[in-house]
Amino acid sequence: MEQSRIFGTGDPPQAGGVNPLDTMARRAYFKARLTYLGVWDESKWDEIAVLAEDVASIELCQDGYRSVPRAFFDYSIDNMVWEKYVSDFKLDRYEDCWPWSIYPSIRDSRGGASPCYKEWRILNGLSIDEPDLATPTREVNPTMPTEYKSLRSSSSATACKQRPSERAGIMQASSPGPSKHLSKRAAEKQPASSHLGCDPGLALVKSPAPRPDSSGQASSSRQRVEKSRDVTRTQEPVFLTEGQAPNFSPLQRDRVPTRGREQQSPSDLQRQLASTPVSGKPSTPMPKATTPETRPSFTAYGTKTTLQATTQRPTRGHQQASVSKQPTNNPESNVADIAMVAEDAQMPIQDHYITLKDYTPISRLPSLELREKIWKSLHMLPHSPQGPIIGFFEVALPPWTDCHDLIFGSRGSLVTKLQTGLYNRDLQVSWAVDNGRAAALVVGPHPEYNHDAGNRNLWKELRNLWLKVLEWVFHVYQGSPFRLVDFLEDFQILEIEVNLPVDWEILGPLMVAWEKLIADPAQSSAIAAERKANLIAWTSRVSAMLNRPETPLFLHSWVHECRENRDEMEERVGVARYLWSQQDHVAAFVFQRQVMDDIRAYEGPQMESHDRVV
Repeated sequence: MEQSRIFGTGDPPQAGGVNPLDTMARRAYFKARLTYLGVWDESKWDEIAVLAEDVASIELCQDGYRSVPRAFFDYSIDNMVWEKYVSDFKLDRYEDCWPWSIYPSIRDSRGGASPCYKEWRILNGLSIDEPDLATPTREVNPTMPTEYKSLRSSSSATACKQRPSERAGIMQASSPGPSKHLSKRAAEKQPASSHLGCDPGLALVKSPAPRPDSSGQASSSRQRVEKSRDVTRTQEPVFLTEGQAPNFSPLQRDRVPTRGREQQSPSDLQRQLASTPVSGKPSTPMPKATTPETRPSFTAYGTKTTLQATTQRPTRGHQQASVSKQPTNNPESNVADIAMVAEDAQMPIQDHYITLKDYTPISRLPSLELREKIWKSLHMLPHSPQGPIIGFFEVALPPWTDCHDLIFGSRGSLVTKLQTGLYNRDLQVSWAVDNGRAAALVVGPHPEYNHDAGNRNLWKELRNLWLKVLEWVFHVYQGSPFRLVDFLEDFQILEIEVNLPVDWEILGPLMVAWEKLIADPAQSSAIAAERKANLIAWTSRVSAMLNRPETPLFLHSWVHECRENRDEMEERVGVARYLWSQQDHVAAFVFQRQVMDDIRAYEGPQMESHDRVV
């Protein structure tokens, strides 16, 4: 059996249990699958996705659509980027072909129109459909932006040479239902062609199908993955030609799709892709995983709860414990090795935290009436506003919270990521503004969609998201410098990989933390400033350790440098876990659990800690 590149053992993520029309679940599967294969490179994925949106928008415009459903657009982008990613990293195009035969209808806009395509048309001076239009309008003689007009003749000529069934997505989706060529390909495990890639000037290169070797068998995905991870391998630049386009949408991007970017001509897009290096090897180092015992978190300090749900279920982290390399329990044995890691090491995983206090992005709040109804239907606590819970699914933020760094990003760069793909699309995390600052986080049904107030599945999803947000806010009260989008993304991955449950008991610790905060706000603010400064100061050193094959050993020794100071040890564990999780969520989770067990064993049973981590 092929072994997992994360754990050394375990089964790969399967697409069979994923609803392909659920954008959040679909994208979570992509990342889990590519991480398992050891080829997940977020920056490369994002580069392809940015270009895919432009490619798809150009083709949709050529076909005359003034709007398209959001579900259709996102699905098409995901399909294109997946095919391109599989090609670039030399994965087996049969085993890792597009796994589903279902395709959303291009004529059903009940889920809303694509904001990305809408914005592209607006920026290019083109007309758009009304927001409440049930079926997209299709122009007979579509208007093209000036810089794209020269492409229509060559595009049409190329399209005429193709079989009608090869023009997937746009032309076929006028009649709802799965694409025939997709269904056939999925049944035969054949590599897919892109849904929107018909123009040689607009689509990404389509790699040739793998040829059988002399024994009649195609190269295995294991061989291709190992080849893609070879540091010394080089690859030719990628040119835009017929057959494919890019994949993955705004799930993992700290930006608003196409917003604030200058529009590029197709030739510019082609040159940009041609100059984009295909590394063949992601920056993620292979972790030395250890056994998780309880729930993970980015901050090891300040909470107290034991979650039996994680330990009652077998996880992939448990399965690999016998074969993983455990860091030494002797703190003195490898402290000297840390001296080899430069303090000014390159490749910081995260930029320094911003100090600019720019505008607070506008956020439309979920319906108060609907939030109240769901709150009371679930018998949520408290029954009325109390402490930090200032409303139904509304939790207060301290006045010193650096919302521009922890929530919005510089000039709102994290807003799209926060509100797209990290949780159920029927929900939204918003914020209430008071005197120009975000005073509270508000979680509820998405304000732009219609909802059934009696939908119990919606209730459950909302409650789970609310508990996640409360856990993050709890750590903010204690000075945590870790971003909300990173917390939600980490939680999302760990839910899939290790069956991570939400913290049902978080309300109690949250109330206690709130009382301490309001009793001495100046001290709380100073702690937050200190922990942010520590994160900045430690990032380069921890990043250097993450580039070493002995990552757990180095981090373990680094944490124990300050073993006389329990608080700093736990803070270092939290920083190491946070930075490592941006490369490998599960390995970071496992590392933290093992080190916290070591600390508790070293201090003795009288030392207690809440292992909830943000």
